[in-house]
Amino acid sequence: MRKKEILATILDRLLPDSILPAISSICTQKLTVLAYHRIADIDKASYQFDDELISASINDFEFQVKYINKHYNPISMEQLINHINDRAELPTRPLLITFDDGFDDNFHAAFPILKKHNVPATIFISTGFIEAIDTIWFDQLTALILAMNEQSIYLDELNKTYQLKNDKRSRYGAVAEILYDIKRIPDKDRLALITRLNDEFSLLKNKINYQQSKMLTWDQIREMNKSVISFGSHTVNHPILTRLDEKSLNAELLESKSTIELELNTEILSISYPDGNSEAFSSHIIERVKDAKYDVGFSYIAGINPIPLKNHFSIKRLHIEYYMSRSHFKALLSLPRIFCEH
Repeated sequence: MRKKEILATILDRLLPDSILPAISSICTQKLTVLAYHRIADIDKASYQFDDELISASINDFEFQVKYINKHYNPISMEQLINHINDRAELPTRPLLITFDDGFDDNFHAAFPILKKHNVPATIFISTGFIEAIDTIWFDQLTALILAMNEQSIYLDELNKTYQLKNDKRSRYGAVAEILYDIKRIPDKDRLALITRLNDEFSLLKNKINYQQSKMLTWDQIREMNKSVISFGSHTVNHPILTRLDEKSLNAELLESKSTIELELNTEILSISYPDGNSEAFSSHIIERVKDAKYDVGFSYIAGINPIPLKNHFSIKRLHIEYYMSRSHFKALLSLPRIFCEH
């Protein structure tokens, strides 16, 4: 067992649930933002996509939502934007739940729990994949690599050969290596690579169960938006923004925003940067985001945000992972500087 997990277990056994959240808010007021992707119960042996995108099981997610509702003050994106624009006060221990990408288990698994407990959340969607027949590009790639019979593959666009061992965990390692490299090439080369692999292995795609990795539909999005869920932009095609030319960058920022606004008849003022690490956005990207009339931008850099917010276009988030125990989850929210994994 990892040291952080042991420490979290000890704290959970020694301290009442109310103590850690109280300790965390003594020294400074801070905004905590949680980053999820998918909520699902899967059989890892038969699962054909990236299992690291599963942030929590259904039961664990309900535990997390109930814990948040009892010990923190869940806020909506609208409350945060009002705070930013009007200097309206946030409650003590404000916490915002967010999801990236727009997988349909957000509707089937997460939404009923959030609605049941009346806890708001925001889903950042990549509009180009809404109602997709297959799935978002990086899960397309994952499924193809996992399904290949080849022992290695040479990718022209990356000028590199990748070893594909037979065991699934090694294959996941190859996928991670390929994705790391893809995210560092010009976006036109990424698009060419994905298109070529889909064409070259078109017969293989018939063996992939895309029901395991479905994206949301607009009807589902509209239903959620009538209740506790708001929506933000995650661009159109989920590119790495720093790999785009100026025309493509502006198109990704503006078209995703306008599409969601048209479908929901509401103003979209928030964006989450795809990938979201320090290489995925920049001061130049932030200026273009401001030009596109967003009011707040979210990174995938791990951490919390002292209030008053210094830069509301690079808000940090805490990553919720499937392997986290309930003790670890509690400790992460209360002592993020110690329990952050990234």
